[in-house]
Amino acid sequence: MTETISIPRSGDKALKFHGKLVDRFAGASPDAGDLGSKAADDLRRRVEVYLYETDSESYVVWVVIRSEAGGALERSAAYAGKNSEELIRQLRSPGCVNPVINVPPRPDEDQALIQRELRAHWDNVVQLIEWSIDEREKAHHAMIR
Repeated sequence: MTETISIPRSGDKALKFHGKLVDRFAGASPDAGDLGSKAADDLRRRVEVYLYETDSESYVVWVVIRSEAGGALERSAAYAGKNSEELIRQLRSPGCVNPVINVPPRPDEDQALIQRELRAHWDNVVQLIEWSIDEREKAHHAMIR
């Protein structure tokens, strides 16, 4: 069942569409193990990613960056595409990547190291989004046959 979805975006009107949430890619989880530095884990927890499927059978990825883990919204952007190729191109563009990897760490932390870890994390999230869309499209095509 779909619903009207309104995604707040910084510096813009909210994106509204009819659809449903199909996947959520949270930041680092407490039981994720040794994925890198504690500082990068703290920053990864501030990034939330949601994948929606619209009634028009296109996809929307909502990227949320919070001021602190679970805290107030710092930045929000939504990216829409008909298929995974359109979306992945946008999610790998500097306009999306730079805000994700440039989340400011504390002054005593190694900015270059944290950015490398966040870039690797973002690459992983983008691959998961691509896989999720591809799997949905395969299942959809199998149902049609």
